[in-house]
Amino acid sequence: MIRKIIIKNVASYKEGILNNLEKINLIYGLNGSGKTTLSNYLQKQDENKFKDCNIVGLNGEKILVYNQNFIKENFYDKDELQGIFTLSKVNAEAEKVIKSAKEMVQKLEEERENKNSNLQELKNKLDEKTDFAKNKVWEIKKGVEKSSLEYCIKGVGGSKDKMFEKVQGIKKSDHKRTRSIEELEKELSQLEDNQEIQQINLICIDTILGIENNNIFKEIIVGNDNSIIADFIRNLGSFDWVKQGVEHYVKEGSRCPFCQQETLTKEMKSEFEKYFDITFKEKIQRIRHLSQIYDDELQKLQFSRYLENFFVKNEEDRFMQLWNNFYNNLNENNIKIKQKIQNPSESIQLHSSQDTLKELNSFVDIIINKIKEHNKKIGEMKEVKQRIKDEFWQIKRWEYDEVISEYEKFNGQNGREIINCETEISSLHKQIQEQDEIINKYQKKTINIEKTISCINQNLKDLGLVGIEIARYQERYYRVIRDGDDQSVFQSLSEGEKMIISFLYFLELCKGKESATELDRKKIVVIDDPISSLSHNHIFNVAQLIKQMFFKKDNNEIDFEQVFILTHNLYFFSECVKLLPKEKKMSSKTRILRDQENFSSFKIINDGEMLNDYQAYWQILKDFKEHNMHSLPIIPNVVRNILECFFGFVDNTKLNDVVNKLDSVKYNSLIRYINRESHYDRENIYDFKDIDIDIFLQGFQEIFKKSGYEKHYEKMMDSNKN
Repeated sequence: MIRKIIIKNVASYKEGILNNLEKINLIYGLNGSGKTTLSNYLQKQDENKFKDCNIVGLNGEKILVYNQNFIKENFYDKDELQGIFTLSKVNAEAEKVIKSAKEMVQKLEEERENKNSNLQELKNKLDEKTDFAKNKVWEIKKGVEKSSLEYCIKGVGGSKDKMFEKVQGIKKSDHKRTRSIEELEKELSQLEDNQEIQQINLICIDTILGIENNNIFKEIIVGNDNSIIADFIRNLGSFDWVKQGVEHYVKEGSRCPFCQQETLTKEMKSEFEKYFDITFKEKIQRIRHLSQIYDDELQKLQFSRYLENFFVKNEEDRFMQLWNNFYNNLNENNIKIKQKIQNPSESIQLHSSQDTLKELNSFVDIIINKIKEHNKKIGEMKEVKQRIKDEFWQIKRWEYDEVISEYEKFNGQNGREIINCETEISSLHKQIQEQDEIINKYQKKTINIEKTISCINQNLKDLGLVGIEIARYQERYYRVIRDGDDQSVFQSLSEGEKMIISFLYFLELCKGKESATELDRKKIVVIDDPISSLSHNHIFNVAQLIKQMFFKKDNNEIDFEQVFILTHNLYFFSECVKLLPKEKKMSSKTRILRDQENFSSFKIINDGEMLNDYQAYWQILKDFKEHNMHSLPIIPNVVRNILECFFGFVDNTKLNDVVNKLDSVKYNSLIRYINRESHYDRENIYDFKDIDIDIFLQGFQEIFKKSGYEKHYEKMMDSNKN
């Protein structure tokens, strides 16, 4: 039996949930509310458009649906009716075997149902035991959250299932651990403050040391002795002074760099250039180059990066003393090199930085060893943490041993009972299949369609359709004939006659089977608006047929599993409500509505809530005007139904007179809508885009004013406030 239907993401449904279902379910909804979508889904669940929909409780029952699709598929596209097979009384022996087999099937199904209940009870008990054990073990998480031991539950602390599997999967040690969780936490806290420290390197200044050992700084660099001014400069003893003057001269021009007079000749200039020849210049350039390299290397040396180290920072004073000695020595050498460039004739002695470097690197080497020792301890801490983690889980395994043991003992015993129960259910299922095969075998001997023809023709007479009957066509088909004529007349029937015949055909289909080989299955019947083209007389008769077929179990040849009846007609709905069985929990009543967002939804109807058709139409207008509770496209049809119902009772000519007096420009859409001949004219739907609904409703009110029935309008719009 269907317990819940979820209609989602199709047609006017965003997500409609139909529950509280019983054996008989009456569903009321205006045209366009979503009834057809519901019946189509029950008929064709596998269609892609219903992929997001779902049925809860369906268990292999056959669903038979009467709707426009059924009528079209069975009548409108072909002149013959598919044969409906029912059992006859011809073969008494076969009937006896079939009856016996059906009784056995019923007995086996009851036994299987009991076994299924037992199985579900066993599974429920196992679930309860499992939940209890999991909840107990989950206490482990609460005990270590936000503590230093929280890392122990990493990977399992986000799920009760994983936590339980973790504890259950631990092999319990032979001896209970002597240490407590508090002791583990204390040991871990002593190690957690330490972190691995990045290693530093010895200071390397090979390039600088190489420059310091270069002999060019000791060399006395002078000019060419072959120049005629060489003796003069040598006797003067002022080589560096002359060198600087010549450099100034080269920049300033022909003026003497010493007396600042225009006394230098070309010959004197040539002699100066000869004295400070290429060899001299190359040596000076070499010193400049070495000076630049020394200076660059000096700039690379930064003490701050060493102070970032924890151990260096702890001995900052000692480090800075060694660093300053080292760096000052380098800086003094750097100054001397620059002086050599200015005074190349002087020999300079650079002080080797080797000693200060050695002292500094001895200190750094000690720091490096400390870092190595510290990081080694940190590496071992990972092993310590793993050891603590293993010990933690052993403690917990002992702590929850009783919970795990009781669960495993229960699971073992309960699991065996579940397996035995499932085996018995499987055996019963096999026995039911065997009985079904017996039924199928003997049905082939007794099945015909004569009883179906007789039942349909008798019902046609009872409904007053004289002169129309169903006749057999070929081996297993029907056709409609009139007054004994053997020619088919189905296409000449009225819509009401077609609907009556199609519905009677459907009722026989519910009692019988569609093929000779079809096995008996529980049936769910869905009837969608069986009276849409019928007069009120036939509406009453159809309601009585439904009552006899589906509501009175004692008179049925078959006990239907469940019945759904959908209608837009309040009169028919009310008739069905009157005919419902009196037993509680046998029936439900539901209404399909379109909300203010234009989505369909289901609402349970309590006793006394339904109105008659005329009042219901006014209620829709009231709901729309005050709360915008209904879809816009439904309002024009509601307006026209009210006008036709009211003026049809009062005076139709008055309605025509008033409509002719309306402003034809302002109320054009209302006038066009009123003049439609059919409520099902498709253009009514497509013309809605041209309608200003406010003007439309103003015109509706104007009709009551101009016809002298304004008080009736006001009464109906106010009477439904509650």
